[in-house]
Amino acid sequence: TDPRYKKDRDIWARLIDSNGVTLLQCANTNGKIKTRHAEMNLIQGFGKKFPAESHLFVSLKPCRMCAAAIWENAEDIENFKVIYIEDD
Repeated sequence: TDPRYKKDRDIWARLIDSNGVTLLQCANTNGKIKTRHAEMNLIQGFGKKFPAESHLFVSLKPCRMCAAAIWENAEDIENFKVIYIEDD
């Protein structure tokens, strides 16, 4: 097993509203529970649909599981943006 996956990797997700205010930021905690990606932690921690015209900044391109969850949690997917720094 790749040693990078035996601990929590330094990956984060930040939800920003249309005014640039941070609504919530979460980190990756999947060292033991593999589905606890930063995006999943943010979705569960936010507890409601992502507001219209908000943006999600992520340090690593979302996986398919997270991309699907983001799609389902966006109030207005047509005006929701996901910006990532690194394409894994």
